[in-house]
Amino acid sequence: MNATKKSSAQASEPRELYFAQWKPATNDLFDVNPESVLAEKVAEIAAAKTAGQALEVVDIGCGSGAVGRFLINFRPQLQIDGIDISLSLLALAEQALRIDGRPCYRDLLECDLRKPLYYAANHYDVLVSAGLFTPGLLGASDLVAMVQSVKPRGQIIVGIDQSHFDNAAFKIVLREAVWSETITEPLYTEVDVYHPSSKNFGVKALIAQFSKVPTLNDL
Repeated sequence: MNATKKSSAQASEPRELYFAQWKPATNDLFDVNPESVLAEKVAEIAAAKTAGQALEVVDIGCGSGAVGRFLINFRPQLQIDGIDISLSLLALAEQALRIDGRPCYRDLLECDLRKPLYYAANHYDVLVSAGLFTPGLLGASDLVAMVQSVKPRGQIIVGIDQSHFDNAAFKIVLREAVWSETITEPLYTEVDVYHPSSKNFGVKALIAQFSKVPTLNDL
C-alpha cells in the first residue's frame, strides 16, 4: 500500500450523496456526531491489543477520522490507513492530526465497502471500525468479507449497533464464520454509543473482537 489516495470505480453514487449530506455539528472535525463515544471505545480496545507493537491498521468506514485520531494518539507507533466511500468525509479525515501535528492517517482511500478489498488482501495486522455497522449501512456478511484484508491471525475490532446486531442476523452469520474456520469465536463488549449528557444516551452497541483463522497454506 502506498501513501496516495486511491479511487474505486465501483463507488456507489447514491450512498456517496447520502454521506455528503453529513456535516460536522461543531468545529471538531474528527467526528460527525461529537456526542458519540463509540469511536473512542473501539480505539481504547484496539490500543490495548496493540501495545508495544508497530503494526499496520486499517480503519474501515473511517468517516471523518474519529477512530484514527484516538488510536494514533494512544499508540503513535501504528501506521493507520482509512477507507471510506465518501470523498467529503475523507476530506475531513485528512485534517485529523496527531498531538504533534502530523496526520493521523498514512493513507486515505475511497472505496465501495460492499465490494471485496482485493488490493488489501492479507495486508493488515488489525482492522477497526466504528459507526459503519448500523441500520442502512453495512451488514454481517460485509463484515465477514472484510476479514480477508487482514493477515492470518490478524485482529478485527468493530462496533456494531445493538439493534442492527439483533435484527440483521449478525450472531448467526458470525457463528457460521466460526464454523467455517474463517474467524475465531467473537468476544462481545456492550457499550454506550453516546455520552451520558446526550439526549440519545441509552443507545447501545456491541464491540466485537475476533481474529482471522489461518488456512493450511498459512501454516
